[in-house]
Amino acid sequence: MNYVVHIFYILAITVKAFAYYGSIGIEKYPLITLMLTVFYLAAIYFICGSKKLVYFCISIPVSLLMLTNVLYNRYFHMFFSLGTISQAGKLREVGGIALDLARPADLLLFADPVLPSIFAAFAKKRIRNKKQGTVWARFAPRAAVALVMAGSLVFLSVNPKDSRLVTALSHQELFTWHVKDSFFRSEVINAGDVADMENAETEIVVPEQLDDSGYLHGIASGRNLIVIQMEAFQDFLINAVYNGQELTPNLNRLVAGESIYFSSYYQQLGRGNTSDAEFVTNNSLYPVLYGSVYELYYGNRFYGLPWVL
Repeated sequence: MNYVVHIFYILAITVKAFAYYGSIGIEKYPLITLMLTVFYLAAIYFICGSKKLVYFCISIPVSLLMLTNVLYNRYFHMFFSLGTISQAGKLREVGGIALDLARPADLLLFADPVLPSIFAAFAKKRIRNKKQGTVWARFAPRAAVALVMAGSLVFLSVNPKDSRLVTALSHQELFTWHVKDSFFRSEVINAGDVADMENAETEIVVPEQLDDSGYLHGIASGRNLIVIQMEAFQDFLINAVYNGQELTPNLNRLVAGESIYFSSYYQQLGRGNTSDAEFVTNNSLYPVLYGSVYELYYGNRFYGLPWVL
């Protein structure tokens, strides 16, 4: 009867992985990516052995991480980074969006910690306790699997051979992505180091160096500037008509009126997303690679639009 429980767990793990990758979508090597995740989940189950409660306590956070990745990917079309946990305090402001993004199929991400545990509880009385071997006999296989799992994660994260397959896996496989993102990412993430790098690679412009010979210089002198920032808005909607109806009539009137319209305006975002867009517009500077620039450099004094105007 014990092997039936094991098979049930493996099936639940496979369903969980299918549900995860079916939700986020992967472009390259989908079968290998799926099998690798199933292997890692099965390895965790094997290492836990008969301690189903331990596996349950590990599997629940993994399922929550999967769900976070799925919801984050549906909204931002990118994978969640553990480095953004510092912004968790803002979750209460987007809780409604998370609920809107969730789907009933997402419950399958919790298949392995819930369903097999219930099955094992009912089947426990029918499972005969077999004579267990020595401590070493029980520990050695689990230690070997743990070493293989850890070694493969390090290898895939570092990618010493610069393999395309490994690169693809490290950017889309669940465990490999988060291990690489947390411990092996090549980008400099220390705020002080980032500042030094930016100062070395970017020419610093002081107010006295600003060019005042442009054809737009002073064109709005004596007027107020109103900045309207919209989430996920693109240029193709301006003057677009659908079924004979304007999609953005008010914006169309603003563009056609006494205004200056810059159509070649592209996003330059880091981990700050919306706040980075505001920072770029106000300061004409690039955001940082990781984290929100407003939080990392809150003590800086930027010479932005409010000062220029």
